[in-house]
Amino acid sequence: MRPSFRLDSFDRLAAASRGGDRDAMSRLHAAIRPMAIRRCPAELDPAVADSVADGACSSVLHMLADRPAAGESFLHLLNTMTSGMITRTVAASCGRRAPLPAGLEVLCARERDVLILRLILGLGAEDTATSLGRTPGEVLLDQHRALRTLRGVLADRGTVPL
Repeated sequence: MRPSFRLDSFDRLAAASRGGDRDAMSRLHAAIRPMAIRRCPAELDPAVADSVADGACSSVLHMLADRPAAGESFLHLLNTMTSGMITRTVAASCGRRAPLPAGLEVLCARERDVLILRLILGLGAEDTATSLGRTPGEVLLDQHRALRTLRGVLADRGTVPL
């Protein structure tokens, strides 16, 4: 389930939105909302996931007007804002996260982020790298390590490995 927008489309729409183009702002919101709606339930309690996703989208769009384009990718800005809102929501709710699928609790945050962006949001290695401020090679290596770890955890638990 790959997003219908390409990386450069997000950046072009963000630039047009900064310039006051309301149609571009609307199209950008329509493009990012499904991404936030898929990500938040993967990491948060379902009771708050939709409102956090909507809040992340609104915050990112409002931030565009106040923040000059400094060469930062729009996907990186979106990922940073969404991650921050998820972290603040978890902290405010005394650590209530959505139950992680089997084995994910053993992964480091970086590997878990890569799997969420690649498998839940359907981003390619380049878009994931841009979102995380990393290189595609680092993303693929983190993905490999995460999947290897999950295979080991599932094998230890007697579950069918991935």
